[in-house]
Amino acid sequence: MAEDAPEEIMGLPGMLSLKERQMLFALGRDHYSGNGQIIDAGSFMGCSTSCLAAGVKAGQQAPEKQIHAYELGILPAPANGQTIIRKFGDIKYEQGKSFVPILKDTIKPWWGYIDLNVGDILQENWDGDHIEICFVDVCKTPELNAHVTRQFFPSIPVGGYLVNQDFFFDRLPYVKVTMGYLSEYFEWVGRVYTSSIWRCVKQVPQDVADYDPYLEKDPKCREYHEMTVYDDLGKDALFMLDLSLSYLTGEGLDELEGKHHEFIEHNATVWEGREGKRRDARFRIERARKLIAEGNI
Repeated sequence: MAEDAPEEIMGLPGMLSLKERQMLFALGRDHYSGNGQIIDAGSFMGCSTSCLAAGVKAGQQAPEKQIHAYELGILPAPANGQTIIRKFGDIKYEQGKSFVPILKDTIKPWWGYIDLNVGDILQENWDGDHIEICFVDVCKTPELNAHVTRQFFPSIPVGGYLVNQDFFFDRLPYVKVTMGYLSEYFEWVGRVYTSSIWRCVKQVPQDVADYDPYLEKDPKCREYHEMTVYDDLGKDALFMLDLSLSYLTGEGLDELEGKHHEFIEHNATVWEGREGKRRDARFRIERARKLIAEGNI
């Protein structure tokens, strides 16, 4: 963790926690040698890209556009035509409109370090160069997850770092399945908020990365998912992983409520008095019940 990360990256628009910003800065500064590339798959408004670039700059690496940032550049508008204005830091954004101008303005101070790729990442193909740091925040569908794994993971050398920002989140079970499947190749380093960090211990063969157990409905998917319950996780992370497993299997919510009763009750008090939509543990369980019943998992 980089407690001395520059203040300028702390106020950038985006959804990353302050500790995740510090973590990305530290990776860029302390764990990038300049002998490979950096991937930022899902730059959003440029916060993650800027944190990595600020770290590379602090590590005194030459600016040769080593950071390859990928972003679609738009959050879809609601199907009902409703206007939704969201605020990220001091930036207001209307869903359905391009936020690429905001993204470009955010990364402008570090432009010399960044290769920005705007568009559908499913249409992007990696050239095979070594990837020393791979930050992933784009795997919102099983297809995106499979594509990112296939394109980038075989290029992460032994010693390289992989971070998935959506890992300790109640949904996206296929992300956990993938990392259980690849447990032979990555050792778990730790957790920062919802981000999970791994270090490569054995390079992933292309044929291994090409196979996606979730899309192939592999009978070992549950086993792979359960392999990602790492040591020393907090109660919140364990709750999220168990809820993710329910999304995978379509069952187990009643047992989950009993197992995590103490955390669920405590989490409710944490959310008391907060402004905006309440998304406590109880909300997440009820959302899971609804989506599983609808088959929308």
